[in-house]
Amino acid sequence: MKKGVQFIRGCLLVCSIFAFHGQVAAQTIKSVAIDFQILTETRPIAHEPGTLLYESGTFSLQNKYNTVTVHGLGLDLPEGTSEVTWSVEFLNLGVGRAGLLLYDPPTIGKSHDDFWEKVNDDWELSSTESGSNFGARLAGVPMGKEDDTIIYENAETSLGKVYLSSREIADTVVLDGDNSELTAIQFEYYAALSPFGD
Repeated sequence: MKKGVQFIRGCLLVCSIFAFHGQVAAQTIKSVAIDFQILTETRPIAHEPGTLLYESGTFSLQNKYNTVTVHGLGLDLPEGTSEVTWSVEFLNLGVGRAGLLLYDPPTIGKSHDDFWEKVNDDWELSSTESGSNFGARLAGVPMGKEDDTIIYENAETSLGKVYLSSREIADTVVLDGDNSELTAIQFEYYAALSPFGD
């Protein structure tokens, strides 16, 4: 790694299926149980990111506004999967700053008005006053189809804000329809790699 080069470790995709009968959670990947936590009145049960399905390599961080697209994921989604959590971590920022762009509302699929932030190796639910959904698109293959299509999109209405964080941040999104595979993700970020914002 060259000194002075910033990296972004992005696209940690986490997928879970949750059964709400009797407040029992069953995760379909490796049959790992997930604990429930009562966190907010608007969404009384929020599920922490669980089993890691995919982790990309690092990307070189570019100055100003940028888009990252990761194609060819080929992640099989167990039948009934409705929510996917994706995360990004900005590394080696030094005096720079970076964060994800806030958009709202999603135009395809849905998103809870909150996001996850990793604090001391634990996920904590966070939000902002003006909206808490990050700009992103996810592509996948609907059940019974062969071609992929956009199954989540939140990239139309910018809130004109960036959530700056030196921690790993994640967003849980509700996919549009029943899907058999996740094929790509695209997200937007802003970086100011000098203390002067340029």
